[in-house]
Amino acid sequence: MATPILGATLSTTRLSLSEARALLCRSFEALGAPDSEAAVAAQVCLEAEMLGRATHGLRLVGNISREYVEGAARRAEVAVLRDTDSSAVVDGGFHLSPFVHDLAAGLAREKALATGIAVVGVKNAGVSGALGVHAARIAQSDLVAIAMNSSPSVVVAPGSAQPMLGTNPIAFALPRTVDYPLVLDMATSQISFNGVRVALQRGEDLPASAAVDALGRPTRSAAAAVEADGRGRLLPFGGYRGFGLALIIELLTAGNLSSALGTDKLGPFAPEPSYFPGTYVAYRADLLAEPGSLQCSVDRLVAELSAGGARVPGTSSAERRAEALATDTVVVDDNHLADLHP
Repeated sequence: MATPILGATLSTTRLSLSEARALLCRSFEALGAPDSEAAVAAQVCLEAEMLGRATHGLRLVGNISREYVEGAARRAEVAVLRDTDSSAVVDGGFHLSPFVHDLAAGLAREKALATGIAVVGVKNAGVSGALGVHAARIAQSDLVAIAMNSSPSVVVAPGSAQPMLGTNPIAFALPRTVDYPLVLDMATSQISFNGVRVALQRGEDLPASAAVDALGRPTRSAAAAVEADGRGRLLPFGGYRGFGLALIIELLTAGNLSSALGTDKLGPFAPEPSYFPGTYVAYRADLLAEPGSLQCSVDRLVAELSAGGARVPGTSSAERRAEALATDTVVVDDNHLADLHP
């Protein structure tokens, strides 16, 4: 049974994992998505909630739904193109986007287990969901995973006011001998665009140096950082370093997969699913060392860093996920819950 939780600034509800999964499935099925696709997409979003990535959990259902409707007239069978033993491109045919990205990540995993290393591109799908979820799935098979995505242009280069790049997230996942993989999942923008939307919804300020207004001036106002048509004006993290990484990811995804690039993406800001190409890379760590060597190294360094007081990437998310599994519950934002199909 859903249990409301009252907080000082945020109203939340505790759901059982099966309740949350069923709500997500019904929301995707209400769009006309096949049951099998809805189930996969629901699990991807639920994993994000369990990890504490609320911007990519229930909150993402609206984005996924709008993209699915936008792609309806172009919907076709999912196709695997340019297929070799160690590579492929998945043309998602504008099907339910987390399902397509899960398929691509799974294909990279299978090929890497068979051949040692694999790269799989994905296009014509839509938003992936939390990239770290897909990368972790690969790493749970004792593989190293790298995942990259482009997205609609909402990021401006330092010194500019024109959004020309996506938030272009990248995720790394390394296997461990115990617990959940070590996962680094980050946008190359200072804040994710969904984070801006959540701040706008809650009336909260943005972090400093996260966005600019229409004149290119730094702003902490979420309203000032979003254009009238909904396009954001975010800044890359770390100035030119983040900009450089975002640029490379844009070219390795959109550029390498012949997707929309640069000014191609500057029309009316719409939920265009073809603006989210992705690349998944997986390889067996035992190509470079004895089996289990990397896993032991990861465990050791994480333990030593943690003992010294360091905050290791992904650790708190893994702890939240473990707690969710142990209690069979997840706490969700009521605003996001209200957006789901009943």
